[in-house]
Parts: sequence; structure tokens; C-alpha cells
Amino acid sequence: MQQGVATVTIDNPPLNLLDGKLIADLRRFAAQVRTDRTVQVIVFDSADPEFFIAHGDMHFLSGAAPMDAGDDLPPGTNVVQAVNEEIRSLPQVTIGKIAGLVRGGGNEFVMALDMRFAAIGSSGQAQPETLMGIYPGGGGTQYMTALIGRPRTLELILGAELADAGLAERYGLINRALPAGELEKLLNEIHAA
Repeated sequence: MQQGVATVTIDNPPLNLLDGKLIADLRRFAAQVRTDRTVQVIVFDSADPEFFIAHGDMHFLSGAAPMDAGDDLPPGTNVVQAVNEEIRSLPQVTIGKIAGLVRGGGNEFVMALDMRFAAIGSSGQAQPETLMGIYPGGGGTQYMTALIGRPRTLELILGAELADAGLAERYGLINRALPAGELEKLLNEIHAA
């Protein structure tokens, strides 16, 4: 941590899959940082230049991985919804530094953050669930609608299109699309502030 800014680097090889291990780590982090008054800003980035978070664990759909989030949550809440809501409700400002692909459950995670900045030429966001005959089950329909409105949400979810940084910025999925070097500079300025 540096001057009230904590950086959380997603590092879950080989694809930064949003699986039970990563979700448990994120939930544990959220519980620990929630009452830490020394942390005012949390920046989420990725150790993998190709994938911020590739997608949710497909074993959640097959039943091979438990989707239940636990007894402490409202009935019907799944573990992806749980982690997204726990991160979304943190009192600190949360920022996503997106320099790779983020799809499905990963995109739902970044949409739960307060702000998102993406690298031009290397980032892309998508909700590809409809290609598999399912719907975004981790909050994607709610978060995306709140960010960009119903018509654009329908376009991106039903079309399962990968939105590059330029389209994501135009539609309002991210705050700003920047060249990779400027993205790093912007976040360094946040650390210095």
C-alpha cells in the first residue's frame, strides 16, 4: 500500500479465471479491507497482460464447482454475485486498470467497481453468455444497464460482442480509454495524490 492506495493484482494462472479460489481470495480481501481506514482507494489490475479476468469458471454451470455463496447471503445469491456485491459496497473507491480481456464473470466484476480505465489496443470487455444459451448470472444485466442503459445493454449481451476500449468508452462501460503508457501514468498520479 502506498499513501492510502492499495493495489490488488489478479494473478490466477493460466487465464485469470474467476474460479472458487480467486473468488474466495477476493471475498477475504473485501472483508479485511472494509474497515481499514488507512485504505481510501483500491486499484485492481492483472499480472497477465492478455487477461484481466478471462471469464467465470465454467464448472459453476456443470455443477462440478459449488455456486452457493454461503449461509450469510440472501437465498438465491450465487458466489459470483456475492463477491461482486461485496466489492461494489466497499467504502473505499475501487478502480479497475484493464489492460487485457475481461469477459463474462470477469466483466461483471469490473462493472461492480466504481471506475474503470482501459488500455487502447489490448483491452476488451464482453458478456458472451448468450452464445452458450445462458444469461449473465453474476450481476451483469443489472450493472451494465445501470452503466449504459437498456438498449446498449441488450445490444452487447444479446450480440455477445467484444467491446474494445474505444467502444467501451463511447458506451460508458469505462471512464476512459487510454494508451497503455498513459493508463499507467494516470494510476501513478492517483498513487501520488
